[in-house]
Order: sequence, then C-alpha cells, then structure tokens
Amino acid sequence: NKLISSDNKGYAALLFESELPGEFVAAFAQSNEGDVSPNTKGAKCIDTGLPCAANRSTCHGKNELCIAFGPGKDMKDSTRIIATLQYEKAMELYKAATIPLKGPIDFRHSYVKISNQTLEVNGEMVRTCQPAMG
Repeated sequence: NKLISSDNKGYAALLFESELPGEFVAAFAQSNEGDVSPNTKGAKCIDTGLPCAANRSTCHGKNELCIAFGPGKDMKDSTRIIATLQYEKAMELYKAATIPLKGPIDFRHSYVKISNQTLEVNGEMVRTCQPAMG
C-alpha cells in the first residue's frame, strides 16, 4: 500500500497546530512503529464476533469478514480518541519545556517489501513472511 494516511498522528498534529498561532508545524513522527492502527480491541469476525484466525487474519477463510475494532464506535471515532490522547500529552510536554528546539527539519521515507526480506537470526539466515492483520 503506497497510500499515506494521516491516521491518528496527523489528527494529533492538526489538534496541536490549531492551538498555536502563526506558522507552527507539529510533527508526530515515529520509528519502528509496527501496528499503529487505532484498533486496540483487535481483529474480530464481523459475522460471529470471535477473534480472527491469527495466522491468516481470516474468518472462515475470508479476509473480508476480519475487521479490527476499538477503542471507539468506528474507525473515525477510534482515530479521534487516540489522536486526542497523543495531542494532550504532547501539549503537556510542550507547555513544560524550557529549552526551545531550533534548526532545520529533515526526513527520510522509503518503501520496503517487508514480506520478502532476508536476515540473520541466531546465526541462521531466514526470510520474512506475508503480513497479518493485528
């Protein structure tokens, strides 16, 4: 998926920037993020409510029935809840800061086909597998 969504990080930045006058840019950057979805209640089968098959993220062999949920009533509400928590903590830290951060901003972004990587684990060469919804 090469589409980029602001998800909870972008919404948190929007909340933060709306509180500050001028040209302030809020960046909620991260690294080694793993599953950053706001779906804290996990993936469940929409027909039964039971957890999805962990090894394939499917329900009865169909991935269309496996949907992740939480903490809100839907994806937008979940994004709002998690973004608001991130924003509130960031604003608390910002207001408590005593040393301004100055200097240029830079970034790096790359796409890696993570399902086809070779790496060494305990002296043995292994390959990564297909992703699963968490």
